[in-house]
Parts: sequence; structure tokens; C-alpha cells
Amino acid sequence: MFIAILRAYPFFFPIEWEAPKHGLLAAHIYQFTGQNSFVAYLSASILLFFQAVIVNMMARIHRLDREVTMIPGLIYITLCSILPEFLIFSPVLIANTFLLLAILELLQTYKKTACSDRIFNVGFWLAIASFCYVPYLGFTLGMMIGFRILRPFRLGERIAFFSGVIIPYFLLGVSFYLMDDLHHFWEVQFAGVGVISFFPLALSFSSVLKILLFVLFIALTVLSYRVYTAKKNIDVQKKIDIFYWVLLSSLLIFAFHQAFYLEQLLALGIPLGIFLSLNLTAIANRWAETWYFLAILSILLIQYYPYLV
Repeated sequence: MFIAILRAYPFFFPIEWEAPKHGLLAAHIYQFTGQNSFVAYLSASILLFFQAVIVNMMARIHRLDREVTMIPGLIYITLCSILPEFLIFSPVLIANTFLLLAILELLQTYKKTACSDRIFNVGFWLAIASFCYVPYLGFTLGMMIGFRILRPFRLGERIAFFSGVIIPYFLLGVSFYLMDDLHHFWEVQFAGVGVISFFPLALSFSSVLKILLFVLFIALTVLSYRVYTAKKNIDVQKKIDIFYWVLLSSLLIFAFHQAFYLEQLLALGIPLGIFLSLNLTAIANRWAETWYFLAILSILLIQYYPYLV
């Protein structure tokens, strides 16, 4: 019901949108769902629901907060619906599914002596995420530092990790080569990859305000580090540190796409969803509910404002 309220807008007012350059998996998915269809909007809502379930499961299993609540998932849904540009079935939203699985596998390696399979899986899920949106390979940095935070990360484990990243590319490349279609693999998978030209960026005033909103969120999370780690054991503190590195990696991937799109900000959704939920639970209950209710009203106002004036 909550997702239905926040994401009802495109069902009544379809959004004319063309997906940015995306990977092979996203291209294959769009062949079935389309990009601006009812099926695409519905698929985005269903996928977001399952992602929120994973976020809640992650927060509960790893005790990221002192209380077990559904707030992390609710905040994640809210962030991924906060802008009208987020309501479409974007390749970044699809890639977030596999990034979540990679983070889950990473956190499960803590205090495990034999876990090469999980380390391989982290790389594998990152590769699958990049088949949706190629710059997600940039999360390799965050995952590697995450391993160093949780464990010694020996040479054999590094090989397992990079094998997980490389093998899907190798197998898919060989398949396209055998079909004499290797050029299609390169053209589709790596289209749009490059270094962004930051100046000049053709951004409207409203786009700048939307970006500044996320800058504010990031600043809040950086300043709230002590709030997140206070009265928590070293295990939880290490895992919170990992989400900071995921946040940094999500900022870096913007530089590896030739153009900037507001829906790329969805890459910030996972770490910000975790962090802002910790901020919300740190506030007195009556104030937390008030602030969250006002946030939902603001989101709906942003979405429907053009039709209210």
C-alpha cells in the first residue's frame, strides 16, 4: 500500500523517458517490459518492494540498529521514490538488486575462515549488476575495502573476488564470439562508458535543487557518524564503516558515464537508506513520525505539483 501511494504517479501520468545507455541484462529486460509501459512501472514497484525486504533483512541480521524495525526498508522506498525521475524502471534501480545481494554476501564473510564461495559471489553479483548499468563495476573499490575491514583478505580471496567479476564477462563474451556477434556485446554493454564532462553540465534549476537535496542527505550522514556508532559493538561499527565506503563508491561511479541523469542518484539509495533510518530511530518517536509524515507529503507535492497549479 505504501509503495502504491508513493509510486502511483506514472500510472496516471505516464512519464516520457528513454533509458540511459545500459548493459545487456537491462536491454534484455526492456524487450519484455518496455520502458514507458504499465508493465515497466509495475515491475519497478514490485522490484522496489523486494529490495526493501532485503534492506530490512540486512539491518536485522547484522544488528545495524539497536531495535529491529521496518524503518530501513521504508526509508529506502521513500528515497527511491522521492523524485519523479525515480519512478521509472531504470537500469540503476535494477542494478541495485544485485548490489544488495553483493553487500549481503560481503557482510556474511565476517569472522568466517573458509568463505571463498561468498567472496566469489560478491564479485559475481557486482558483475551481474554491471550488466544492468556498467558503472556499477565502480563498487569494486567499496567491496575490496569492505573485505579489508572485515578480514585479512588474502591473495587467494582476492583472486576469488576478481574471478567472480571476470568470469561472467568471459563466459558471455565467448558466447557472443561463438555466435559471431562479439561486436554487439561491446557496443551494447559498454555504450556510454567514459569520463563525464562536468563542465558545462546542462542542468535545469529544478535539477540542481534535486541534486542539492541529496548533497544535504550525504552531509547529514557524514556528520552523524558518532550517532550511528554510539553504544554499538565493534562488529556493528565495522559494518557501518563498510556502508560509508559503499556511499563513496556510489559517488565515484557518476564519473564513469558520459552523461549525467537524475536517476543515477538511485545508486545512493542503499547506503543513504540505511543511514537515514538510523537518524530517524535516534529521534524521539513522536518527532520521528511527524518528520516522516511531512516528508511523505512533500514527496507527493513534488510529484503532483505541475497538476495542482
